Amino acid sequence: MAFNQEVIRQTADLAIFYKMNVSFYAGYGAEGLEGLRLTNEHLETHHPEIQILAGCKRSEMGESVKMVAGELFDWLQFDCVTVTPWFGFDTLKDYFADKTKGVLVCIHDSNPTATEIQDLILADGQRVYEEVARKVAVEWNFNGNLIAAYPQQLRHIREIIGDEMPLLVAGVGVQGGKVADFSEPMANG
Repeated sequence: MAFNQEVIRQTADLAIFYKMNVSFYAGYGAEGLEGLRLTNEHLETHHPEIQILAGCKRSEMGESVKMVAGELFDWLQFDCVTVTPWFGFDTLKDYFADKTKGVLVCIHDSNPTATEIQDLILADGQRVYEEVARKVAVEWNFNGNLIAAYPQQLRHIREIIGDEMPLLVAGVGVQGGKVADFSEPMANG
């Protein structure tokens, strides 16, 4: 907790949100999750203007989403959750219903082999990730609380989803992102 508070102290004036990887805390059991809860409580108390994103790629249905909401939004005090669309709309729709909570839909993952599935060409010539981006922007964002994610095809995704929807890009450094990835022209897919 002290480490997190120091990071927050040094970066809060620069941050619009913090993305917490829930697995890194859950891996330490109850003590780790309590540290995460206390960190989020500290942010909510001292920096309520900064949104807190749960990096966890959840996708559930019905009653399970209510349990996830209890865990992430109520107990851990997150403002936004990451979800994966790979199981279809029925595993996402209940997340979209709460207009007060953000939902980050992973359009394309940053791991090297994500292209094996997400860049597959569909019958109409689009890639899978392009169709996901279209669905996020056109069909699923009925409450205006969705965010899209992925750096490599960023400009192309921006063309599909428009200028209004926020984007999250993979971290610079360990996750493979480079500042140049976001400032140099990128190929359209």
